Amino acid sequence: MRPWFYLALGSLLSGCTPRNPAPLPLLQLHNGGMEQGTDAPTDWGGDWVGYKRHALSRDTQVKHSGSASLRFQLTPRDHERTLEQLVVGGAGRSVVLSGWLKTEGALRVQVGVLPYGSRGTALAAPAFFMVEKPTGWTHFSQPLTLPENALSFSVALRAAGAGAVWLDDVQLSGERVETVPSDPLTVLPPQHQEPERPYPGTHLPTWYEVHQALKAQARSATPNIVFLGDSITKRWRLDGSDEWERFFAPLGALNLGLEGDRTSQVLWRIQDGTLAGLHPKLVVLAVGANNLIRDTYPPERVAAGVLACVRAVERACPGTKVLVVGIFPTEKSATHPIRARIQQTNALLAAQLPHFLELGKDFLEPDGTLSDRLFPDQIHPNAAGYRLYRERLLPKIQSLVK
Repeated sequence: MRPWFYLALGSLLSGCTPRNPAPLPLLQLHNGGMEQGTDAPTDWGGDWVGYKRHALSRDTQVKHSGSASLRFQLTPRDHERTLEQLVVGGAGRSVVLSGWLKTEGALRVQVGVLPYGSRGTALAAPAFFMVEKPTGWTHFSQPLTLPENALSFSVALRAAGAGAVWLDDVQLSGERVETVPSDPLTVLPPQHQEPERPYPGTHLPTWYEVHQALKAQARSATPNIVFLGDSITKRWRLDGSDEWERFFAPLGALNLGLEGDRTSQVLWRIQDGTLAGLHPKLVVLAVGANNLIRDTYPPERVAAGVLACVRAVERACPGTKVLVVGIFPTEKSATHPIRARIQQTNALLAAQLPHFLELGKDFLEPDGTLSDRLFPDQIHPNAAGYRLYRERLLPKIQSLVK
């Protein structure tokens, strides 16, 4: 080729301006100072033993700074246990994890990150470092690099032995990395099983095993649509199985309904990684009925619990749409007090959500009573009820995933 060709090519290439790289996704650690929460710091969770949670608490007496620290109590039978907080994102990122630790008793303590890949599977490259004998408040700071295939990771503390460990002023830093307060919806007064706060289920003796089975099922799936909620969602696999297999299964739907769940159990399941690694187009969320049936919280609190679930889904699955199905009517009489509470809760949700579907009137007789033909136990639809539910729900789903 002639020399002028190379000169022209060099001139052309030198004039090309490289595109600016896309900004890194923002990584957020919540409530590192343990300032938010009541019995336990918001957004932090711990291991289970049997059906009882470890003694994870928010300690307002022993703290490094601010108003509280996180206290993790272990017994000689606990062996090695972990407390953690899930952070979405992180592929190939370099971060610095720092904070303050204090221990009491014979404990070995490690701090680090647990990376998760597709379908929420734990990757074989956890990065932990030992904090040597932090009997007084001891500072730790360690640079860590996450694997290229990490889609999320947990900031975690591992402890073994008998005694207590306190954690405070945890910071995650780096390029587009920040430590921020928890979502205000999860800051609660000191009551039990608040709708806006994650709690594991104690209403079923096998709740934790069922949760683990559903989580394993999610990790082995690549769903386009996830159904998340309580027994009404679960029973798509029972009374609604014909409708499910014919209409929803072909759309790539995954059912993660769990009997008896309140908003607090759905929050806990999301926090525990049920949705980790999933990238569905849509999550169909139907929860809140058990809060109203079993508890005495006002509609404002139950609606806040449902909204907290929506935000938890959005954190776990960025870019996924969330369709909230309104709470179904219960009790036969149109004048039963719970009917008004359900209507008020649904009205609050409809006013605050972009995707909301209320079906209550579809299940009522002209006089307002709940149809025995559709809800024989006055709580759950039968096969005919699920058929009507599908007829109303499917067009909405199709409009959101097209």
